[in-house]
Amino acid sequence: MGRKRKRRGHFCWCCEQVLANERFSGGGHARHVCRGCAKLGAAELGVRQEIRNIHRLLRHHTIIPRKLRPQFARYLAHPNERVRRYAEELAARSDQERDLLRRLREEEEAALEAYERLLFATERAIGEDPPPWGECADPPWGDCAGDDAWDLPEDTSWEQAPDPPDAAEAWPVAPAERSS
Repeated sequence: MGRKRKRRGHFCWCCEQVLANERFSGGGHARHVCRGCAKLGAAELGVRQEIRNIHRLLRHHTIIPRKLRPQFARYLAHPNERVRRYAEELAARSDQERDLLRRLREEEEAALEAYERLLFATERAIGEDPPPWGECADPPWGDCAGDDAWDLPEDTSWEQAPDPPDAAEAWPVAPAERSS
């Protein structure tokens, strides 16, 4: 694992940048405001702080969670026009995103229901029983024609079953006498 990089400077919350120590005034270090942003004034810093508070309420950059909507409603009635307008834009964008997600979910559910109906209709058309492996159908392991040695009465257990016809040729030496 490599060495940990040291972060140089301080983070200015107003311009959201990491700047060198020299870009901060004496009190700016503690308040996390660089000299350039400190010159903006208290009103502009207040607006930027309120916008940051709005962003903390958002999920996935656009969706306002239902539990946080009462807190978000506070910004829709904010005394500052810029904050209020920004909150209204985010609320409209959140509604559009929710409608899009709702439409996508409904389309996905409709497609799933259609697939299940098709699958059910296909199963009903085929029938409940699988096709039998009989005289006319070849089983997946080979041809039925030469397997008479394995045709046993139903009451025969595997211990009573005879050896296959070619077992003696396949193992000329008894299994106990073979060396590993």
